[in-house]
Amino acid sequence: MQGTWWIGTIGIALWLMAPGVGAHAQELSRQAAFGSAVSQRIPDYTRAAPQVGTAGPINDLGIMEAKGVGFRSVVILGPDGEAVAEMRSVAEFALLDFFLVTVSEPLPSREEIAAIAEIVDDPANQPVLLSGSDVDRTGIVWALYRHYSGYPPEIALEEGRTAGLTAGEEAVREHLGLAEAP
Repeated sequence: MQGTWWIGTIGIALWLMAPGVGAHAQELSRQAAFGSAVSQRIPDYTRAAPQVGTAGPINDLGIMEAKGVGFRSVVILGPDGEAVAEMRSVAEFALLDFFLVTVSEPLPSREEIAAIAEIVDDPANQPVLLSGSDVDRTGIVWALYRHYSGYPPEIALEEGRTAGLTAGEEAVREHLGLAEAP
């Protein structure tokens, strides 16, 4: 029986060393967690794209959970403060890259979205978790990010809704040049 175990182990090791297999496994490990893989420590979680998860506000335990489910980076969308400094320390302890992007009310500027895009689009930061001061803020940012990335306004709005856009929908609709909701 032990001989069979070694043969199986060697077989798996050889398979992982085959050209392209290891790279594929590494690529899969660089994806955002599926919804069932996170807890309430990351509230209102959505896998918005293969390398991006979105959430409502997280705290220190949410930072640790983000690391636990495989995120490499966390982007906090909101103002700087004492709580953010503590989260940054926890992220450094957890070996997570930590970014703070202050976003304007009611809508972030194009420059703020460009700063977020620079972080999110960099493969060295992926997978990335975007966490807003509330889930609506995250949905607004995601809708505008997708729009500025070339997605049609209707799709960008729908993706924003999926990421938590609710109260800010009318402002996003207007910004995207869409008619008022029926």
